[in-house]
Amino acid sequence: MWQDLPKFEGGRALVFRKLLFYYKWILVIALAMTVPESARAQERDPEKPKLSFGQLTTDPEDGKFDASRYLGRGGFVPLPIVITDPALGKGLGLALAFVDHSGVPNGEDPTVSLLGAAGTVNGSRMAMIGRKGSAGGGDFKYIAALAGGSVNLTFFPNVGSTPLEFNNRAAVAYFEGRKRLGNSKFFLGPSLTFNHSNIKPNFDNGNPLPPVLSQKIKQHAVGFVLTYDNRDNHFTPNNGLSFNLSAKSFLPALGSDSDFVAGKLFGAYFYSPDDRWTLSAMAMAEGTFGDAPFFMEPSISLRGVPYNRYQGDRVFSTEFEVRRNFGNRWSVLGFAGYGKTNSNNTSLIGGNFDAVVYGAGFRYRLASKFGLDVGVDYAIGPEIDVIYFTFGHAWARHMK
Repeated sequence: MWQDLPKFEGGRALVFRKLLFYYKWILVIALAMTVPESARAQERDPEKPKLSFGQLTTDPEDGKFDASRYLGRGGFVPLPIVITDPALGKGLGLALAFVDHSGVPNGEDPTVSLLGAAGTVNGSRMAMIGRKGSAGGGDFKYIAALAGGSVNLTFFPNVGSTPLEFNNRAAVAYFEGRKRLGNSKFFLGPSLTFNHSNIKPNFDNGNPLPPVLSQKIKQHAVGFVLTYDNRDNHFTPNNGLSFNLSAKSFLPALGSDSDFVAGKLFGAYFYSPDDRWTLSAMAMAEGTFGDAPFFMEPSISLRGVPYNRYQGDRVFSTEFEVRRNFGNRWSVLGFAGYGKTNSNNTSLIGGNFDAVVYGAGFRYRLASKFGLDVGVDYAIGPEIDVIYFTFGHAWARHMK
């Protein structure tokens, strides 16, 4: 399949091609790890033809590397985790997903149960277990997740100030359930969040530290989630709209040590005038109201901006992307974004900041049946350049 990669000149293109080569073999090795499970699944269902690993990962129509038949059989699927965000440092991990397609004929989404762990070079370690699916013919959607870890991050009290490193040893539980509103594509429902954190500084400047930089804190919240989604594909959309509005109220009455409200509004629109081009745009606004801990303040969320680099009480992020397909497998894309923070000085965070980013990337259609693309993005931010390994769309973590 690699000979079909569009030809580009220059040193950065060479870097891209090498990264994609290694990326392919990460996926191949991860898929090969579960071949015995696939073989057992075939034995349990004698009606399914017995296929070799090579057949499971090859498209019978074009002969290219393709995981559609492998993923479509359900069962255990390994998902390699590649972390490149500068806030955490380079890291690797592995998630094992169990995919159940039994409800799909009834209009339900595939049910995915996930168990994963990852670590980075800055000493961060994390693990999680979760389940996402739907019921009632697709009229009810739910998410349940438990996560924990010890994460080393950097905090910037004021934009341009000296960064302070801290460790957050946390345990988090999250539950969400949404019900379809009538016959529409709107879903509405409650959410519950339980977060216990132990914050410790990773520095000693010889001066007394503010209590908020060394504390144990409990945060319990009740909230709601409203979503709308008519995308033609949940992995790599070509047309459609994804929208969600959420709010969480952290209340002492629920046992929370903090008293504040966190809100988020997100929307992404995709439009393809023909089979070659896809134009897309996203906008996101986040904010906190009340006494929010510094590590809970939102930050600009764009490719090219490290996590938590530019925080504020009010944060706005927007990004535009143009994707050009070359045949049925390869595509290239370019993107540009803008982010802005504002602070009302109710927390440790002070000052305002604007960020402009831009970049380009490649995609390969890993599973044509599901419309799943994987690839690499190279983003140029205000301070540093960042390389991202992407499964599906780069905005997937914000779309429900």
